[in-house]
Amino acid sequence: MSDLLISQNDNIKVLEYLVRSQVQKEEEREQLSHSGLPAAFEDEKRTELDHEIQRMRHQFEEHLERIELFPSRHVRHLPKLGEFWLDGNYSD
Repeated sequence: MSDLLISQNDNIKVLEYLVRSQVQKEEEREQLSHSGLPAAFEDEKRTELDHEIQRMRHQFEEHLERIELFPSRHVRHLPKLGEFWLDGNYSD
């Protein structure tokens, strides 16, 4: 829950970092085709990079969802959410 308490500027920095990192990994994966490395090693590295890229995409989606569900302008309400959820929820 503490990761919700970051500013809009910090949210943007995290998303930018994740996008830059993903692009770098995609470029690295593309360069493998021209590396002249043994095929088995190249395949292993490509698989590793694919997993890293998927992990970054997942992190990006999770972070974006947190921003969407709890925009920074609502951080002031965070201390009261526990009390709110004890009292009821949207389906009551």
